[in-house]
Amino acid sequence: EMLRSLAIDDDGNIVAGGGLIHPDGIDSILARYTPNGELDVSFGTDGLVSTDFGNYDTIFSLAIDGNGNIVTGGTVTSTNGDDFALARYKPNGELDASFGTNGLVSTDFGGNDDWITSLALDSDGNIVAGGGCEDSEGGRDFALARYKPSGELDASFGTDGLVSTDFGGG
Repeated sequence: EMLRSLAIDDDGNIVAGGGLIHPDGIDSILARYTPNGELDVSFGTDGLVSTDFGNYDTIFSLAIDGNGNIVTGGTVTSTNGDDFALARYKPNGELDASFGTNGLVSTDFGGNDDWITSLALDSDGNIVAGGGCEDSEGGRDFALARYKPSGELDASFGTDGLVSTDFGGG
């Protein structure tokens, strides 16, 4: 297991996200703790939620929206390599099926490896995800995407919701 991100909800509960390593790959995992540090057994199964989106998926960042929903960002393996991965969970830890496709949104920037390392929610509920993507020369670029609250890319941002910036380094 590896912990990658933390957030605190309006009740003072601590939500932790990361990855759970097992023989077949890595699954996204969430845990919620009460303010005194005990697992919150009302969340998921005895305080834990494990989600398998593919062979390799993990949470690198998370945020809690105004309704108590947990939005996670990370990476998921696809047929073209790794893609940006967003998921939204209800306050009880259940995937929110109204978000993206059954709670998951994956975005391919066109190269082999794309990953979210940070995300933020704006006052309108839009999700801004940042991380990296592989460019056409095999280098690494900054990558940003903005999504509507439904999980759909916001076409008014960048090029069809995506922005990548090459600073000239690896």
